[in-house]
Amino acid sequence: IAPAAALRKDWGELPTTDILFEHGSDRLTEGSREFLDRVAELLRDYPNVPIAIEGHTDASGSRDANLRLSQLRANAVRDHLVSADIPYAQLKSYGYGEGVPIADNRTRAGRTANRRIEFTY
Repeated sequence: IAPAAALRKDWGELPTTDILFEHGSDRLTEGSREFLDRVAELLRDYPNVPIAIEGHTDASGSRDANLRLSQLRANAVRDHLVSADIPYAQLKSYGYGEGVPIADNRTRAGRTANRRIEFTY
């Protein structure tokens, strides 16, 4: 089985946990830091699989501010993983702002769904 496919299988066994930040900032919540520590444990088994960390926001606020915040949040996740001994070179962080919504920004539930971090590998 290819390393990325094996990682995908193992990733699916992690608890479903959103990565959350303090309101309007790039500061991870305690629960999110704990979840990322578990992610780091998993990633140590896959040192040759490049990981993209993608930050997304809802459409509240200005487009420029959202783009900046999404990049800062993706960087915060990357930096936490690096502090947990995941090689910087294995991780890339991208901020997409409000540009890739997965739900309707006109509803509270939609805005909540759009504020997210996604991992691709």
